[in-house]
Amino acid sequence: MRIRHRLTLAFFVLSVVPLAAVTGYSYYSSAAALRRAAAAQADQMAADMGQRMTWVLADLGHRVQQVWRAQPGSPPAPGRSDTIGTATPGTRAGRETATVQTSRFPADLQARVQAALAEAAPMVERLVFMAGPGQPEPSAPPPDAQAPGPQPLRPPRRPGGMPAPETPPSRVVVDVTVPTKPRRPRARGAVVPFEPPSREALDSWRRAIQQQADLEQQVRANGAAMARIGDLQQAAQARDLARQSPNERRRAEARERLKALAAGEAVKFPVFLDGAVVGEVDATVNRHRMIETVLGLARRDRGEVPFVLDIDDEIHTVGPDDAASIELLKLDRRALAALPGQASRTIGDWVVVTRHDESGIVFGIARPLADSLRDMRLAAVRSLGLGTLLIVGLFGVIAPLASRLTRHVTSLTDGVRRLGTGERGARVRVQSNDEIGELAAAFNRMAGELEAHERALVERERLRRELELCRQIQVDMLPHGPLRLGLAEVTGVSIPAREVGGDFFNYFALADGRIALLVGDVSGKGVGAALLMANIQATLRARLPLEPDLPSLVDAVDEDVAANTPPEVYLTLFVGVLDAERRELRYVNGGHNPQFVLRAGGTLESLAATGLPVGLLPGRGYEERTVGVEPGDLLFLYTDGAVEVENEAGDTFGSARLQQALSATAAADVAGVLSEVESTIRAFRGVAEPSDDATMLALRIGSAPAPPPMH
Repeated sequence: MRIRHRLTLAFFVLSVVPLAAVTGYSYYSSAAALRRAAAAQADQMAADMGQRMTWVLADLGHRVQQVWRAQPGSPPAPGRSDTIGTATPGTRAGRETATVQTSRFPADLQARVQAALAEAAPMVERLVFMAGPGQPEPSAPPPDAQAPGPQPLRPPRRPGGMPAPETPPSRVVVDVTVPTKPRRPRARGAVVPFEPPSREALDSWRRAIQQQADLEQQVRANGAAMARIGDLQQAAQARDLARQSPNERRRAEARERLKALAAGEAVKFPVFLDGAVVGEVDATVNRHRMIETVLGLARRDRGEVPFVLDIDDEIHTVGPDDAASIELLKLDRRALAALPGQASRTIGDWVVVTRHDESGIVFGIARPLADSLRDMRLAAVRSLGLGTLLIVGLFGVIAPLASRLTRHVTSLTDGVRRLGTGERGARVRVQSNDEIGELAAAFNRMAGELEAHERALVERERLRRELELCRQIQVDMLPHGPLRLGLAEVTGVSIPAREVGGDFFNYFALADGRIALLVGDVSGKGVGAALLMANIQATLRARLPLEPDLPSLVDAVDEDVAANTPPEVYLTLFVGVLDAERRELRYVNGGHNPQFVLRAGGTLESLAATGLPVGLLPGRGYEERTVGVEPGDLLFLYTDGAVEVENEAGDTFGSARLQQALSATAAADVAGVLSEVESTIRAFRGVAEPSDDATMLALRIGSAPAPPPMH
């Protein structure tokens, strides 16, 4: 994959993917927070529904008590009476009631009861007053004391303020007739929609509920004081307050009434008269009407769908739209009934919260989140789109930069390719001052250095070939193999420190049977020394057969070197002529190392210098010396490279070690002597590089052959 593509992909991964991840995380975290907030609000609304149910029952009790505290018309005369009206059997939801009229009861009693109950009348099907034990049935005061309008029921009193004797408890029944639509039979677990009460009725209930809430708040604020419930709650409550706080007692009463309402039983309310409980009222309440009223009072701020699950597993809702929503959610009624006291769940884009009441009724709220989630999704998509547009705009900036960068890299790649194919003049244009420009400049420097290095290598290779040729010429100028002449055998070896050196040796036979011996060492090393060595050797080889006077010959060479070479160039030279028959060696040693003669008896003699190095101080002259040789003697000639060699520790081999090596090889032939001495020097040097050329020559005088026997 090319760099521009990698850069583009990296930019995409490092920009779009994190943007999408952050947007998605923001959306899902916000959605989760919205669901939690919605669940909390819905739970509060469900709790409010249960509280409203309690307050509606409390207000209903207050209205029922008002009926019996202010009974309209003339109460029944003293005596026993069982009913004010009788009920014809019918359904609980609604029925026609036949009221039995007598002369003792006002004809408009039922209408007045309904008027006293007001908007609560549709909830009440029957009221039953039960006088407490020892309490008389309601009676009227004397006619002259009666005043028009409602009068409270009072027990008869005897003169002196003593109560009348106890009478058996009485029972008064009132059927409240409210025309209602008959409820159609429904399957267990059905969703029951209904039409909410009128706005006027709901507003009246809201005012009544607010009064109950204010009263409850007042009771909570002063739990030890007596609270006014309805119009009057006096001494009877004071006795209860000694044993139980008002809040606890009210909650206990509310629980009992809700349980009775949920079970379809009569709801009991006490009746007070002059601060004393004179009986209780059993109110048969239409449970469905009660639930419908509570649902109608539920808040619907954000499209919430309130519902109630009764003990018959019927789910009550407001209107067909809410019923359709509940059906769409496919709420499992058994699961709703089995949920804990407070639970919430998410179904699609809805949050469903349920609260179980101790009575068995389940209050629930289904809150839709589709609109909010849609707005959040739109905001997330909008943010993602804007971010993507920004990234696309950045692509328009990044793409030219990436193209420019890769274009420079492509140019560098092309330059490297051309350089690799041998085009040493390959260069790239430096078009920027950034890292790529620095890389291009470094490439150009490298290419130039490679070109110069290659030229140097070519030149070095040329010189190496020339030096190899010079070495080959130098080797060809040296004697090849040993020379055996008469009683003498001679051989030599030269080991240059470099490809070519300035040392030389030579031996050859003269016309008269003598052997000429040459060993020299030109100062310096390398090609210059080799050229001078070749010149000197050629001169000596050419002039020695014609010049029997060795000092004159060396002096002529001294003058020639001084005249034709730089002042710092000189050489040491040993020139000798061996006459084997006469057993003598004539020599001139021009500044050379002392050479050695190893006698057959093992003694070692040195042949010292007889003049200065050739070309160093010309014109000083040279001296010829003669030394006798005997059969078995060994003549060893060498240059300073053989004794000045150093080992790794910097120690010099020296003349003493050379003499020891010669003494150890006295019995060997000339080739063996040279080989042993060379091995000894190499072993001493070790891995150290030689610093000078080393040349050695060995000559041994043999014994004369025995004469043939005489016959």
